[in-house]
Amino acid sequence: MKFFIYSLKFFFVIVIFLYGVGVGRYEIFPFKEIKIIRDIVKYQTLLKFDNSRRLIYSSKHKEIACPIQTEKLGVIVAFGQSNSANYAEHLFEPKDLKNVFNYFDGKCYTARSPLLGADGAKGEWMSLTASNLIKNGVYEKIIIVSSGIGDTSIKRWAKGNDLNRMFIDVISNLSKEYSITDFIFHQGEADKKTYGYVYEFYFKTLIESIRNVEANAPIFISVATNCGVKRKWKYPNEISETQLSLTKLDGIELGINTDEKIPFNLRYDKCHFGKLAQKIAADELANSISYYHKLK
Repeated sequence: MKFFIYSLKFFFVIVIFLYGVGVGRYEIFPFKEIKIIRDIVKYQTLLKFDNSRRLIYSSKHKEIACPIQTEKLGVIVAFGQSNSANYAEHLFEPKDLKNVFNYFDGKCYTARSPLLGADGAKGEWMSLTASNLIKNGVYEKIIIVSSGIGDTSIKRWAKGNDLNRMFIDVISNLSKEYSITDFIFHQGEADKKTYGYVYEFYFKTLIESIRNVEANAPIFISVATNCGVKRKWKYPNEISETQLSLTKLDGIELGINTDEKIPFNLRYDKCHFGKLAQKIAADELANSISYYHKLK
């Protein structure tokens, strides 16, 4: 009987150990939950997330009065996967982001990393992109709305699916207060096994749903398929080629090709942007947006 009990205990120890190895290697539950707890301890900030994993509260974010709508106010909406959200290495502070506001749930906050509204608890580069646009003279002030969710396929953003419903609700409510000037869509790393024509179909339904709520701002898309083990990734590939072809659609512009501009050595975990990558991406994307508006 004792032998059976000891054997059972040993069996459960092995199972728990192997599951723990799997959590770290394959990032299965509760990998992301552990990362969030670790980040809370690291950054000493009280954070709260909703069921979509969006950051909805940070004890460091200061609510301020929202700027009024003018011709020189930029209203930028960023969405997609983790590299559009709060998973980058460096956290920007308000002193780095003069005249940049983080808008979430009808309120404005002094912009700082991580941005409210998106997944993750680390840094990001959308606020730096906004700051660059101000320096480039495109806008005087910018409201940034961040809605990226890590590890999400294009299917979930397609019309009728869960993240599409969440996103359309976000921009519909935003449009009651402001005119959106630019969309930034950075997604594709989760679709390595998706056929190009399927990706195109889902993307077009996403665009249809955005235009259906009369949000007609240009959509700057990234070429983004690079994430993970280098030997399992090739460029160009079916999805990167599809993303490039989508820029031929009316209202769709190339923001940045991160597959080319952000190599593995600039990604701190072989996927997410390190500090230098954040700067490169923000500079490149801001230049693309600036060029578009100067041609208008």
